Amino acid sequence: MRSTLSRRAATAAALCAVAALGLTACQGKGGDSAKNGQSAGPTTATGAPSTTAAARPLLTGTELTEALAPDALFPAGFAVDPSATQDTGGDYQATGDTHPAKPDCTKLQTNAWIAITGLTGVSFTQQDRVDKARTAEIDQEIDVFKGGTAATVMERIGAVGAACPSFLDSDTRSKVTVTQKPLAGVGDGAYVITLTSPRWQSGTTLVAARVGTAVITVLSGDDSGHDGRVTAEKVARHIAGRLQGRA
Repeated sequence: MRSTLSRRAATAAALCAVAALGLTACQGKGGDSAKNGQSAGPTTATGAPSTTAAARPLLTGTELTEALAPDALFPAGFAVDPSATQDTGGDYQATGDTHPAKPDCTKLQTNAWIAITGLTGVSFTQQDRVDKARTAEIDQEIDVFKGGTAATVMERIGAVGAACPSFLDSDTRSKVTVTQKPLAGVGDGAYVITLTSPRWQSGTTLVAARVGTAVITVLSGDDSGHDGRVTAEKVARHIAGRLQGRA
């Protein structure tokens, strides 16, 4: 299965410029500004901000790219697709929330599937890999959010299974069944979502995990016979380890 939606390239108008003496503030769609890129910190189990990370600057796209999984973690035959690989660099972008009343379940088939939550973070990195035939792909992405928004992202992802038990695959005109479970031992909370269809050769696995203010999302349709789950979990765990104590 090949996904169809690539994240929009960040434009200069959407980014907060880095000034010589620090980051300027920019106004997001939801009235949220990037105020020096500082985080209110990841929240504790009670919802209170963590004091240890309260003044920690949010990670930029450049820093997030350094945390992505390396070549060795991917099956042979998959190469980086430059046309769907990008990040926000050293700047921050405007945030927003376009949360719909009902999620667009078809977004689960796209490489930037975190868009199903309607929330836009202050920075991101995205790297897609495809096989030689360009019929299978493995995508990894990290998005960073202000304050406790990353926890809200995970809440919305956690509701996907109930909101999207199935949907129609427009390419094969077949029913895609969605199953979702919590995934233990990855970051500050994680989910694994499996997409299957009788018309597909192999299923697709999505993994989402939060580490502080960052949300990791992985899509794996590597035709390995395991619905891509082995690779998806391996990549998510690696990234979570790299972000621990930093996000």
